[in-house]
Amino acid sequence: GWSWTDTLFSLFRKRPHQPHFQVLEHLSSVAPVPLYIIYPTDDEFTPPDVEQSLYRAAKQPKWFVEIDHANHSFDGARDAFWAALRRGLALAFPSAAPRIVSLSSHP
Repeated sequence: GWSWTDTLFSLFRKRPHQPHFQVLEHLSSVAPVPLYIIYPTDDEFTPPDVEQSLYRAAKQPKWFVEIDHANHSFDGARDAFWAALRRGLALAFPSAAPRIVSLSSHP
């Protein structure tokens, strides 16, 4: 979990002392597994150019969805997040799409 110092870092838009995920070098080998990136436009930890570079590095099939006015935790935009996640799962698993898209609640 986060410590109180990490919370302060987040308030001042600094990176917390948490592990960072180094995925760029692995993205080209993910295909043909679908990649579906859901990015909050007001993410306080991951700049847009980093997310765009991850998307560009990935091979098809891939999708990039932005959720406007959402922070790293999607506060205030959780419904949009869940809707985007359902769409992504339906794209990745077309045979299950009717069951996924019809979900009316989330965990």
